[in-house]
Amino acid sequence: MKKSSAAKTFLSATAVLLIIASVMCMAASCARQDDTEDTGTEAVTTVDPDAGKYDSQGYLKDSLPEKTNLGETVTILYWSDVENPEFFVEDTNGGKVEEAINRRNAKVEERLGVKLDFIGTPGNASKRADYIAKIRADFSGDRLFDIYAGYTLAMATAATSGFCANLLDHSSIDFTAPWWPEKLISESTINNKLFFATGDLSTNLLYMMYVMYFNKDMMSANSAGSPYDCVDNNTWTYAKMIEMSHAVDGMQTGDDPTYGFVANTMHTDPFFYGAGLRTLDRDADGKPVISDSFNSERTQNIVTLIAAYFADPICDIGSKCNTLFQSGRAMFLMSRARYASRDLGDASFAYGIAPIPKYTADQDGYSTCLGFPCTFYAISAAAPHAEAAAMTLECLSSEGYRIITPALFDVTMKTRYTTDAVAAKTFDIARAGVSFDLGRTYSDALANLTYSMFRTAICKNNPNFARTYSASLAALQAKLDDMIAAFGQ
Repeated sequence: MKKSSAAKTFLSATAVLLIIASVMCMAASCARQDDTEDTGTEAVTTVDPDAGKYDSQGYLKDSLPEKTNLGETVTILYWSDVENPEFFVEDTNGGKVEEAINRRNAKVEERLGVKLDFIGTPGNASKRADYIAKIRADFSGDRLFDIYAGYTLAMATAATSGFCANLLDHSSIDFTAPWWPEKLISESTINNKLFFATGDLSTNLLYMMYVMYFNKDMMSANSAGSPYDCVDNNTWTYAKMIEMSHAVDGMQTGDDPTYGFVANTMHTDPFFYGAGLRTLDRDADGKPVISDSFNSERTQNIVTLIAAYFADPICDIGSKCNTLFQSGRAMFLMSRARYASRDLGDASFAYGIAPIPKYTADQDGYSTCLGFPCTFYAISAAAPHAEAAAMTLECLSSEGYRIITPALFDVTMKTRYTTDAVAAKTFDIARAGVSFDLGRTYSDALANLTYSMFRTAICKNNPNFARTYSASLAALQAKLDDMIAAFGQ
């Protein structure tokens, strides 16, 4: 390979029982034929129809050929300043995740008979325009790239610029498979087209999920209860978390104040998505429209609740949040899943990790969002090997699901960096509830009005959200109309 770049789905209990029943049936049949006269009646056995769908490790198989020879070089333009290793790793003495990335790539090359050619260029938040310029130059020039793998907001710009093919045109990509997120199709399509995707081919999908960290020692010392019990009892809500955090009321003075809740301003968006809200939906034809929930009574009530909470001395919203939590001076911290392995390896206190709370207990499930430094993958609309690129994306994600995700998800995040086994299920819950709200993904095209209205309201204590929304509605609709026009409808 040129370097120029989950959860397991186990056999269900029913399937296992069917297999056991089948084996017992056959064994009993053989015993009868050995011990009794042949009656001339053919023995009937039960065959599990799902038995061939899983590999020897219990993972669901994909529908790609087990081995073929496409004989193509698939060229991938990736953002070289990605925050966490994802595409390939040159240091062969790296950790388990790094080793798994290279092993996944080798498996894809072997299975498909392709060569993965990773070509890197900077493309993070401050350099995403340079990444788009690289794509644009290639489009009008050599048309070298088959796949784009870039920062979320850069990929949204690539889509509105016409550089991304419709992934739904490629039947080799099975978006119903567990290596693709559950909400990807329902929330990310525009005009019934999907221009980019993420899944188990991206380590940063898991790293960038928002979760809630809590100081177990502090909660125990102040008889605040346990978020784990609340999750189990379906009482883990905004109101319950706020109530728990007030167990340290009056400790916010002196040289070493202690807070009930801390977060960076840009990490407060999960309070919107945790309530199951979206800024954009789609009409019957698949065209993006402003969601009715955006300016709903529910949104207004959440803004009123959280704005008042953030204004309380019990909270500290700002850049000191990580330091405060690491030093044991905060009960709750809202941050990305990557924080545990990056900053809490030497924590002097016991901590836990819970999903972002629900706003109300009657919600169907927990929901969260991703930090923007996540990778979205697209097939170039000018790809010289489009079908090979589609098969490569499916294989990268499928093999990532069985090779990379167990290393990252089960070992790195569940075991090594968390202090209790119960925290493990948080990542299952968060992964299942990741939102792909179009308004967040395409926020650049929408002048950041989608996320900024809610974020500003709660962080600047502007509780009248309806007024803020009304003042920005015309500008938002105009930007949305321009975005729709860019997609040709």
